Amino acid sequence: MHSAHLFGAAMLAASLLTVGSATAAVGDAKLLGPLYVEPAVAADSARPSTAGGCAVQIALTDPRRDPQIVGAFGVALRAPEDREAWLRSVFDVGLRARGFTPSFAPAGGPPDPAMVTARIRIQVIWISTLQMNKVGSVVLRGVLAAPGAPAGPEAVYRGDKTGVNMWGSAKEFNDHANAVFALALDDLAEDLRPLCAAQPPATAALARAPGR
Repeated sequence: MHSAHLFGAAMLAASLLTVGSATAAVGDAKLLGPLYVEPAVAADSARPSTAGGCAVQIALTDPRRDPQIVGAFGVALRAPEDREAWLRSVFDVGLRARGFTPSFAPAGGPPDPAMVTARIRIQVIWISTLQMNKVGSVVLRGVLAAPGAPAGPEAVYRGDKTGVNMWGSAKEFNDHANAVFALALDDLAEDLRPLCAAQPPATAALARAPGR
């Protein structure tokens, strides 16, 4: 995916030039959603791994300046009316497909330190067109922690994808958004798996105690 990051950045910069007109056309906007659907896997593609998953609690924030606008293709592309439910479904459905059992921290509250935790901040969701293609970019910033352990450094999880724009329909762009989220989730899952195998400090100390 790293080779796609430069393309994704350039695509995002070009797409954002249309946001002013997209916002002006909110009355004619098309909607994504209402919920994330894990993309179907082609016969010759690898399915998401379900090995090594565990329970993980997510604290999710979305501080984007205009979070309801998630793209443009002539008119604005808007998030579903229940944007919170849509974003939660990305991590609930997507991480379950990768072998995890996700839950969510109470709104405004910290995640449970006894669990594997992920503080996720939505930085970018943008689906648009570039020439004859549909393009998409998702950028998530995550701070992960093993049970009872200090949080690690912030990491960036992103998905960038381009494909031929066949019909320009809302469903086509919705499917493209799901595919872009799936790429970011693959990288997030890869960093979560080692934390699932980590023992909490108290458990590790008990295992080293004499006579055990």
